[in-house]
Amino acid sequence: MPDNDNSSKQLEYAMLRYELARDKILNAIEGIKRELELKRRLEDDPNKYPQIERVESRIKSESSIMAKCQKKGIEPTIDNIEQNIHDIIGIRIVTVFRHEIYQIADALLATPGINFVKVKDYIESPKESGYRGYHLIISVEVYSRGRSSIVTGEIQIRDLLMDAWSKIEHRKRYKPHDDLSESLDASFTKHADILDRFDLEVDNSETPLNGFGISDPNLPYVAAFQGVVVVSDEEPDYGDDADTEFGSGVNKIPKAD
Repeated sequence: MPDNDNSSKQLEYAMLRYELARDKILNAIEGIKRELELKRRLEDDPNKYPQIERVESRIKSESSIMAKCQKKGIEPTIDNIEQNIHDIIGIRIVTVFRHEIYQIADALLATPGINFVKVKDYIESPKESGYRGYHLIISVEVYSRGRSSIVTGEIQIRDLLMDAWSKIEHRKRYKPHDDLSESLDASFTKHADILDRFDLEVDNSETPLNGFGISDPNLPYVAAFQGVVVVSDEEPDYGDDADTEFGSGVNKIPKAD
């Protein structure tokens, strides 16, 4: 992006739109989370409702955005950034069980104002590394400077085991000055498969009921079970400094007591 006052101002306004969009998405997730907590507290069988264990978020730093532009081979203009980079907003939701991932995705996509763009299902089609997770690209409308804008963001949904594996693998893979050996790399892939089998065994002991009563076959996550799912060849964006475990500038919705 050219280094001048006007470009700098345009970037600042663009980042404001991303901040407003993140807040809007987090508010929607908070509404779902609180409704589920209330149902779990008031209903006779609380286990039939999915549980959101943790929510984290981040917005890419300017340096990370520039690096992503370079990786994609695009000129770092505001228009190019908004049209081609869909994970400047990153939100991670962690559930307890695997089937809850799809229930939470269902609830999100049924929320007014949350619009489906694309799904990347790394649970059905894990990455070569063994990574598993369910990534939704969504869009929301925000208002800034007297006009509306459509802003995209990525929501990663994992269960506890997927999240634990991913965090450990990430710490080892991107530890400074310490390349991951082939044997350790293979070990991570092997144990990802072992954890996946255990994850399925634990999940199958649960009764995967949809606490929101949503069964619309047109919803993307339902279509995923019918084999109509877009699986991206794009690797999960692990390498950026602000993306590592969402550890920089994290905005968390606290776990309920």
